[in-house]
Amino acid sequence: MAASPRWTFRALGLLALLIGFWAPLTAAQSDGVILVASGLVNPRGLTWNADGALYVALAGVGGDPVAAGLTGSVALIDDGCAAPVADNLPSIRDESGQVGGPAALAFLNGRLYLASNDGGADPDAASGVSVIDTNGGWASIGNLDAWVANHPVAHPVAGDPHSDPVAMLADDQSLVVLERAGGQLLRVGEDGVITRVADFSASGGTVAGLARDADGALVVGVTDRDGAGAVWRVAPDGALAPVWTGLGAVTGVAIAPDGVRYALETPAAADDPLAARDDGRILRQTGPDTAEPLLTGLDRPAAMAFGPDGGLYLTFPTATAPLASGGILRVDPDAAGPLGFDPARFADSRCAPTTGPAASPGSAPSTTAADAGTPDAGAMAVRIADFAFSPPTLDIAAGTTVTWTNADTAPHTATAKDTSFDSGNLDPGDSFAHTFADPGTYDYVCSYHAGMKGTIVVE
Repeated sequence: MAASPRWTFRALGLLALLIGFWAPLTAAQSDGVILVASGLVNPRGLTWNADGALYVALAGVGGDPVAAGLTGSVALIDDGCAAPVADNLPSIRDESGQVGGPAALAFLNGRLYLASNDGGADPDAASGVSVIDTNGGWASIGNLDAWVANHPVAHPVAGDPHSDPVAMLADDQSLVVLERAGGQLLRVGEDGVITRVADFSASGGTVAGLARDADGALVVGVTDRDGAGAVWRVAPDGALAPVWTGLGAVTGVAIAPDGVRYALETPAAADDPLAARDDGRILRQTGPDTAEPLLTGLDRPAAMAFGPDGGLYLTFPTATAPLASGGILRVDPDAAGPLGFDPARFADSRCAPTTGPAASPGSAPSTTAADAGTPDAGAMAVRIADFAFSPPTLDIAAGTTVTWTNADTAPHTATAKDTSFDSGNLDPGDSFAHTFADPGTYDYVCSYHAGMKGTIVVE
């Protein structure tokens, strides 16, 4: 089950877009392999919007010197380099150098969603699903840590029930998230409601890679405790069955428009499938337990998906050293393998790590009464839309009345952290007004969505 739907090739318009996109990269291509992007910091999942623009989740580097920090980001690939649309996202690094953070992306109803492993990097956040404003903000819609703690799998692993989302795709009117810590497949609605689709915990191993076949069934990469990998099919009725066995540790799966399955694999042991260097590969299925190599020599590959042009895209490595040595490759799925990739191509990269717009939840410039141009200086407005308060920071004079209006598709609240005001539930179309009599700084949140934050500064 690939994280991408079945695409039909949109000839002239999309072809023109892709020709322009690849034009600067011709020097970095050979024999069916193109270096689409470089200079990436721990790239993970990738997705495309309706116009064919490519986005990638960047897990960051954790903190310095501590292991937790706000170094993750979501970036648009522009002319072969990362142009962050949201950064300052939680990132965590363990003793071995493995990094968790932004992990997977998907568009649903025109909105970009991120599945991320917070790992304790931000006390105000948790591992889960967030909606990303491609102008720089974010807001949590689903707290996977809390849900996993209260809904254990059949064979839970001892220890902290922390969630670890690693793959995601859009499915009808919801998101399907592959959660590695518990070994399970979850469904997350835009309203934040979470349900379990499938439980793979009996394998005692790990899950990675998510795609959808032509019949709408999901497929998942599963590696058992002994390091044996397989691809499992999750039928629409919930039935589970292996459809491809005989693999090593699986880190990604994809299904071509013609139905052929591909696996991103490393032969390393299941307890550390990402430790080995330069032995990752893409395999093309040739039978129930057989495969042929398409691309070999990959350094700790992370994720894989088919793009709207029919190409097979992958990100690597999962842990970069030196900084910003990660990239995205496009592979011709019909090429005669095995193909190879020379890491020396990175030496010519003109890209550097970038910071981009700070992505405090719902981030946007501060607005004052004068900026807003309201005829009545005693009244100001905050619009709630796209899971964000706009503007998120408002400077006003004492005695000003602020009105919040919910222009979103989901209920929200405007709740002061110091309890000085609380809108209660605001359904779409509802409004709430509060007059600020005393100077001070008033931080508030949506009590339903932890990533939605705002500030009123009264002078």
